[in-house]
Amino acid sequence: MLPRRATLRPVFLVARAACSAPRPAQHARTDALKTVVIFGAKPGSALPAGDAIYAANAAIMDRESEAAGFAEKTVVASALVMAKGLIEGGPNDALYRRKLETVRHCGFDRLVLFADPGGRDLVNRARGLLEGGFAKGTTLYSVAERRALTRRIGGCGYPVTDASFFRQPLPVVARDWVEIQKLRLGWLLGQGHKDARAKYRPSTGLLALLVAIAENGPDAHYVLSGIGLAGRNEFLMGGEITRNKANRADALPKHVQADVILLQKLAGTHRLSTTEPELSPFVMMVKP
Repeated sequence: MLPRRATLRPVFLVARAACSAPRPAQHARTDALKTVVIFGAKPGSALPAGDAIYAANAAIMDRESEAAGFAEKTVVASALVMAKGLIEGGPNDALYRRKLETVRHCGFDRLVLFADPGGRDLVNRARGLLEGGFAKGTTLYSVAERRALTRRIGGCGYPVTDASFFRQPLPVVARDWVEIQKLRLGWLLGQGHKDARAKYRPSTGLLALLVAIAENGPDAHYVLSGIGLAGRNEFLMGGEITRNKANRADALPKHVQADVILLQKLAGTHRLSTTEPELSPFVMMVKP
């Protein structure tokens, strides 16, 4: 039986508007704090030193040796993203194959996998390839458990929205409001595997932060690196910038609004810092 876990409240800031918000109060750091690095795939990001690392999807690609100094090494991955590495003939299948192989062979101790039992065939195949390859095992999170994690640790409702939801164009508000009500009704009726649109749910990087807080507690110091608001379609593979959507240089940053809402909440209640200047309106900057 794989280990399971667990649940708190509505907030939707467009990232542009949120950038003008005052910086939240910061917690002082002491040398006694455990340092947990949350590492994303933004090209050229520093990998700070720390006690533990939670790497989102294949962010550690080509940098596995840099992670050797961490006492605890966890990959936090989406089974749906990993499953794309099993698809042949797509315009960016080489990138997704490499992501899957990176997670399989990264040498980390443990895997946290976002997946639902009985999902698509490719997702189940990806789970089968990944689950047995980690010395400290695999922890599965279903969609329902991710919702509970976002509420409990993030202090947000789910889908993740705030008052600026209603400042979107009226047709978008109407469409999304109806969709969200249908989702909530479905959850009540046992359709817990259905998830919200990407803009109303956190990215894998922010989910990795929530998992890390759930596992390491409120007294640790969490450093975000490689997680930004722009360039989310870019990935560094073999020293070259490769795009997740090969034909979209300007792909929309799907999870930005939800991520900003969560960061603002968490920065007021936890010890967060970042090496990324674009996150400095929300989180204290530190040198890598």
